[in-house]
Amino acid sequence: MEDQQSLLKDLKDISEPALVSIWPPAIGWWILSLLIVVAIFVLYYWWKKIRTPDYKKMALADFKNIQANFGVQNNARETTGEIALLIRKVMVARYGNQKIAGMLGDEWLMTLDSISQTQNFSEGAGKSIVTAHYAQQAEVDVPALFDATKKLLSRV
Repeated sequence: MEDQQSLLKDLKDISEPALVSIWPPAIGWWILSLLIVVAIFVLYYWWKKIRTPDYKKMALADFKNIQANFGVQNNARETTGEIALLIRKVMVARYGNQKIAGMLGDEWLMTLDSISQTQNFSEGAGKSIVTAHYAQQAEVDVPALFDATKKLLSRV
C-alpha cells in the first residue's frame, strides 16, 4: 500500500488544455473567406451584365462597326449619317417613340446635350448629325463626333 501511496504522490494534477484562440483562423476559414469574395465579384459581374439592356449592347457593337468602317472608307458624310441614325434608334429604344420621334434640329440637339450632360451636340462636333448628311461637302470633326457619341451612349 505504501507503494501505491508513493506512486500516487508522484502523479501530477490534470491540466486543462489551452483555449483555442480566435486568431489566426484555421486554413478552412481563409479558404471560405476567399470563396465568398470571389463569389461576390462573380455575382456583381453577372448582375451588371444581365442589367445592361440589349439595345445598349447592340448600339455599342454598331458604334464599333461605324468606327471601323470610317477607318477603312474615311467618308465623313456617310459616317455622320450612320451615327445620326444610330443615336435616333437608341433614343427611341430607351425613351420611346412618342417622346423622341418628332424631335428635330435644335430641340433634338438640346435633348442629346441634356442626356449626355455636355454641350457636344448643340455647340460641338455633334451638331453635324443634323446637317452634314444632307450637305454636299461636309466639314465634320469625326473623332470629336465619335467621342460625343461614346459619352452619349454611356449615359443612356
